[in-house]
Amino acid sequence: GEDSYGGKSLWVKTKIILAGVGVNFLIAAVLFTILSWIGIPKLLPAGSFDEEQFALASDTEIVEDKTLVSFVFEDSPAGVAGIEVGDEIVSLTDQGTGRVHPVDDGDRLWELTSELAGKRVGVLTLRDSEERLYNLVLQTEAQAEATDTGRLGVSTSDFVIQRHTWSAPINGIVLTAQYTKVTLQGLGQAIGYLLVGDTGTAKDSVTGPIGVFFVLQAGAEYGLSWVLMIIALLSLALAIINSLPIPALDGGRLALTLLFRKVLRRPLTKRIEDRIVGFSMVGLLALMVLVAAVDIERFLL
Repeated sequence: GEDSYGGKSLWVKTKIILAGVGVNFLIAAVLFTILSWIGIPKLLPAGSFDEEQFALASDTEIVEDKTLVSFVFEDSPAGVAGIEVGDEIVSLTDQGTGRVHPVDDGDRLWELTSELAGKRVGVLTLRDSEERLYNLVLQTEAQAEATDTGRLGVSTSDFVIQRHTWSAPINGIVLTAQYTKVTLQGLGQAIGYLLVGDTGTAKDSVTGPIGVFFVLQAGAEYGLSWVLMIIALLSLALAIINSLPIPALDGGRLALTLLFRKVLRRPLTKRIEDRIVGFSMVGLLALMVLVAAVDIERFLL
């Protein structure tokens, strides 16, 4: 009927879609603004995205800067010693000379383990505000290459929280644009991997509701800022996905209307639209089942 989405004019459909997408972008911008005020995690650069996260240097205060363990190889020096994911690496002590080397970030840790390869060191960590010292022998370069676990046996991530005052609204707007671009680039990369047959990498690039739950659960361990950051990024992702020209989504419905009215120059009846959207929905549901299966394999098995 005329009151349904299918019966609306092209202009009305466009306004409905833009309103829905706009709300998601607005939510992200508001959350980024709030985060900039209370303390926002610095996620960029990361992986293949080498650009710096936007911030005005004149109004940026670093409130937290930690090097956290994100993965531990089981049979590595760190794994055997008992270092765990989430531990903050504070320093490395050369037990031969007694010299203490502070660890400022992941790059510095890599440099130190390279300098001290094969030596006995003391690794000072923080876990739940409690200091722990692990005495271990770093692997030599040859051992690290042979075992493919690195000299210490950990992967790390730099945990940085930045705070802004007067520039928080500017941050909110610019970060919305920046992470929209990054999300589109990531989506393009995932599609590119699929097109060249690299399904393994493409599979690692997506997640569904199950994965989102575990990401939120992990983020909650780092505090409210991380949870809000994840919600802001999810809101952006929803806006972008809903804009895609897939008939089961709003962007696809608009593209379908444009195709019939502007290209084919024939009316798009509700019956035809419902059939196309129905077939598309079946495909989308099948994709959601596959993504859920990937999530179950990744997070639960």
